[in-house]
Amino acid sequence: MRRMIWLSSAFAGLAALAYLASTGMGGPASNDKFALKHAYQAGDRFALTYKIDEEKKASGKHGGDMSLNSSLLISLEVANGSETGQKLVKIQFKRILAELKAGDLQRTVDSENPKSLLPTMPLDLLTKVTFQATVNASGEIVKFEGAEGFVEKWKPDQAEGKEKQELQEAVAAGIKQLLEEPFVYLPKSDVAVGESWTLKRKVYGLPVMGSRKVHEEEVTCKLSEVRQGKGGRVAVMSIEGQATIIQGAMPGDPKTKKKAGKVEYNVDTNVLLFHHIELAGDGVISMPDGQEIQFSAQTTVETVLRREAQ
Repeated sequence: MRRMIWLSSAFAGLAALAYLASTGMGGPASNDKFALKHAYQAGDRFALTYKIDEEKKASGKHGGDMSLNSSLLISLEVANGSETGQKLVKIQFKRILAELKAGDLQRTVDSENPKSLLPTMPLDLLTKVTFQATVNASGEIVKFEGAEGFVEKWKPDQAEGKEKQELQEAVAAGIKQLLEEPFVYLPKSDVAVGESWTLKRKVYGLPVMGSRKVHEEEVTCKLSEVRQGKGGRVAVMSIEGQATIIQGAMPGDPKTKKKAGKVEYNVDTNVLLFHHIELAGDGVISMPDGQEIQFSAQTTVETVLRREAQ
């Protein structure tokens, strides 16, 4: 019973999550404004990597510790769209790996090893489908393709009608979010060092990885400094706020999590240098014998966007 709770909660916790830009030499004056805006260029090729480490500690008669370490490697290729300023971004999952430890239980799920996969986590199929996002001149995703084809290949429990449509929308939302994450905390207008802005949004999990969770997030972002680095000016941003679960909670999931992070972006080369996010919260599960398991959960997400040679 306890192991099943750990396993379902662990794999349901895979979801992914943010990031930044500006230009010149030397330290900026305090009133200088910076346009922190990423723009895809035709011919760009990127390797997008997510590393997600989750730890849960529990107390009480049924307590125990659990860790889940996951990594996602995604390839991005950019081409011009049919309209002025429009870009087409092809998204291809290259590898997905998850390692679970709960007491003496250990389980590895690897998209490159079909024998390791769970029936509800067809990660090998995810790597065989090419997704595509159409991005307008403002950087917004106006069209997303591939989710329908993926669900057709997956055929989870022969889902049809409304259920199938909802699953397609959930898959699309989760993958679009992975694409948007490196730049989602950028300000909508030019900002000076010391200025703050607020972001409110919904955060989705990937159903294919066991998660149908939806969080509502509200964070305050701040441009802490712009410093000169070896390869250009570096914008440093801080992130602080919380996420509240509104759909798909599993037993013991914290209702709210504190969120804090730091992002560094090269203003001159439009390259994400550093992205580190931490989420922390507490939860509880009531057991049939009247006992309660108190949870302390911590998740760390690191994202790297590396430009590859054309």
